[in-house]
Amino acid sequence: MITGGRLVLTDLDAHDQEWMREAMADRWLGFERDDVRAWYLAAGLTDVVVDCAEGNCCTAGPDGKALALSIFVAYGRKA
Repeated sequence: MITGGRLVLTDLDAHDQEWMREAMADRWLGFERDDVRAWYLAAGLTDVVVDCAEGNCCTAGPDGKALALSIFVAYGRKA
């Protein structure tokens, strides 16, 4: 049996770009960092950090207008 490990997740911060549900098959429109942190802690992870990935997801909306959506990285450790 393997014990311990690390969980690293990266995704978009919560946003309101509804068109992404159909165009990009997005089920969720990003996530609130506080929610991700709470899920990690509820799963028993320690050393939890949820912070900016220091970058953006650059795309264009259906109108062709450029969008920059912020990205986070979440890290946690299981003993």
